Amino acid sequence: MTLSTLMDELPGGAVEAVAVTAWTAPVTGIRFYDSAADLTEGAVLLCPGLGRDDLVGVIRESGEAGGSAVVVGGDAARSSRHRRELAQEAKHANVSLLALTAGTDWVGLATACRALTPGPDRFGTTAESLSDVVDAVAAMLGAPAIVTDPDFRLRAFSGQQEQADETRHAVIVTRRLPERNVAYLESTGLARRLRRDRRLVHISAMADFGNAPKLGVPLHADSRYLGVLWLDGVAPPDPARCRELRAAGDAVARSMAAEQRRRTGLADARVEHVGNLLRGVIPDSSAAAGLDLFDTPVGVVVLAPDSGAISDASFLNRVRTGLGITLASLHSRAVTVVVDEAVYGLLPMADRARRRGVAEDPEDHLLRVVTQLLERTDPDGVLLAGTGRVARSAAEVPLARRDADRVIDVLRSRAATAGRRRAATAAETSAEALLLDAARASVTHHGGIDGPVSRLAGIDEERGTQFVATLRHYLNSFGNVAEAAAMLHVHPNTLRHRLNRVQALTGLDVGDPEARFAAAVELRLLSLHRA
Repeated sequence: MTLSTLMDELPGGAVEAVAVTAWTAPVTGIRFYDSAADLTEGAVLLCPGLGRDDLVGVIRESGEAGGSAVVVGGDAARSSRHRRELAQEAKHANVSLLALTAGTDWVGLATACRALTPGPDRFGTTAESLSDVVDAVAAMLGAPAIVTDPDFRLRAFSGQQEQADETRHAVIVTRRLPERNVAYLESTGLARRLRRDRRLVHISAMADFGNAPKLGVPLHADSRYLGVLWLDGVAPPDPARCRELRAAGDAVARSMAAEQRRRTGLADARVEHVGNLLRGVIPDSSAAAGLDLFDTPVGVVVLAPDSGAISDASFLNRVRTGLGITLASLHSRAVTVVVDEAVYGLLPMADRARRRGVAEDPEDHLLRVVTQLLERTDPDGVLLAGTGRVARSAAEVPLARRDADRVIDVLRSRAATAGRRRAATAAETSAEALLLDAARASVTHHGGIDGPVSRLAGIDEERGTQFVATLRHYLNSFGNVAEAAAMLHVHPNTLRHRLNRVQALTGLDVGDPEARFAAAVELRLLSLHRA
């Protein structure tokens, strides 16, 4: 792929050229700039969130590495002065500079780019590119093939082109059927026939079409005309061969339609519907089908600011962009949305994700993805992340959101320490979530938590004693007096004396298993209530 091809393949108006050093520069990969490892020869770097000074450095380093282009956000190149400065840096570095246009966001661009650079995803499956499909079709039919769009522009071509004639080679170089070929198709009515129905078009060897016969297979999907699969050197087909050719055309059409769907992420109308779904508005069956999500299970994740962190609409939108970029790189139909001061992502996924050939639970997989995102983009620890259950229908999405929200509640309730986890699954935090609910219910219905441990806490505050800490270490040590005393740095006899005082003050018998369990629960409820 060249830079010119990339600009042709991206949805119209998604990016604009600010400074181009060579349209023929090869593009070996499209990636978001994250570290020096992304500075490779032929790379197109997407650079969201970088200021002018950072961009200047990336442009220079990309040039030194032989990169093809740097794509910047519209804000970075908004003023004419900044555009000129960045353009001068790009020309000096021999790197092309592109910018997002108004109305385009990084999430949509990531979705479109993923359609152009398919490959194995994080679940062990592979999204075949149109070129892969055309290669397979050409091998099956035993003829070199090209695919053109409704305007007869080249979309893909197979291998085996050494078997094709010079006219076919010209198509690959110019990326369009020659004008004389198009004129012939239009004048004979063949172009109209290709657009209207599924009949094959056979063209005998003639000067205008090279020295080999051509067969055109019209490509239609969802009542839309997508283009033509052209095969070189093919004789007029018999009925059995026609069925085979139409099946091959259907495979190519499905691939083209899927690619177009992946590239329409620039304006995703599903965002509003997904926001309503997360709020509990369950769509009817036809609307749910329009979301294009639930042909596979869907993972639900939330990113939310920690307690006390300052967040506004601008901050949340930046978080959504980062999460959207990450999820779009995993699945083209992923959706992200801001709801109630948190950012939610829905990611279609298989029942069992696979990593390195070993089965991985989908929730664990999604947790790993967002944990890596937080480590990379949130070094200050502002954000927390939670994953809910895997939703298998639209009706389960609000439940999955509740799961994820409860994870955030639990993470916020934990003491803020350097080793505190910032991301967890619903399964990992289910017990704490239940206790947190119980603590809140105690406050709501009973005015607070009232039990022997609460009374001990009051005595500690009044007299400066250590009864609650003594009880906690004793219970955490499963009744091992020596171990608990060592943790408290006191003599075992001192610990026994304190436990006797606990019983005398509150009636709590630590020798009773039921009493110990109730005390352990109350200890946790008390800590959650105070948090």
